[in-house]
Amino acid sequence: MFSRLIVSSLLSGLVISSTLSGDASSLETRDKPNAAPGCRGAVDAIVSTLSLNYATSFCSSLLHIPTNAATITSTTKATATVTTGSASTLYTFLPGNAPSKAKARRNIEARNAPADPPIPTYLGKTPLPLISKACSCLNLPTRTTTATATVTATTTTTVAAPPVYITKYPCADPFPTLTPNLPFGDYVSPTDLGLQNGRFFTDTPQGSSGQACCNACFFEIENCINAYYYSYQGCVYSQATNLTSASGQGKDATCPAGYFKGLTYVPDTKPAFRSQGTLAGPCGRTYNNL
Repeated sequence: MFSRLIVSSLLSGLVISSTLSGDASSLETRDKPNAAPGCRGAVDAIVSTLSLNYATSFCSSLLHIPTNAATITSTTKATATVTTGSASTLYTFLPGNAPSKAKARRNIEARNAPADPPIPTYLGKTPLPLISKACSCLNLPTRTTTATATVTATTTTTVAAPPVYITKYPCADPFPTLTPNLPFGDYVSPTDLGLQNGRFFTDTPQGSSGQACCNACFFEIENCINAYYYSYQGCVYSQATNLTSASGQGKDATCPAGYFKGLTYVPDTKPAFRSQGTLAGPCGRTYNNL
């Protein structure tokens, strides 16, 4: 009886020992890369550390193992908006100078070299060449990534092209003279604007300089069409009084009825005699003098 209990206990112990041994073996080899034959010596300990820490992903990244790509195609529905016609241009004029643009800092890092992955903490301060050598000793599988290619079924909606907004600073420093372009320009209008002339003398702020005259026409006088600065007369301006061609669009303090339909400014190639040039106004529809 006693001998049978001993045998039974021994058999139970063998079963338990066998079971634990099998589990340990399973845990030890699960997802671990195996060392290639003949890879021993100085890197052997590093190889073991990489194997114990399941470093397949890290080593694949470090050695830049090629990746096989698998593509899955899916179909989605979308609505696209298509513009038709030419976009109109609307101008906003502001006093002063345009804000300065910060210079973009250049990126001097090499862009074509792939970046190395971060070194895992369990490798301590092991030199990178030894880590790379140890990784090359492992049997690393080819990585596979899955990409989704989306095929879109599009429904098209057509709308009119939205306007393009442009901001200009016509009277900025340094103020030019006798140039054909903004702020100078001759006006062309298909309708009679009923121009009425006015003047700021040289002893007034508006008539003190060409730049002051420019600011008066663009930002002070209502419906100013043109202006001229003379050093001996001051600022002479032409103001529209016939508002039948006013559009009602783009209203502001100096163009209370909006821009004038068909009012176009062209380069000032023949400035008024003894003036600094023919100053344009803010209520135009088209500016070909920009």
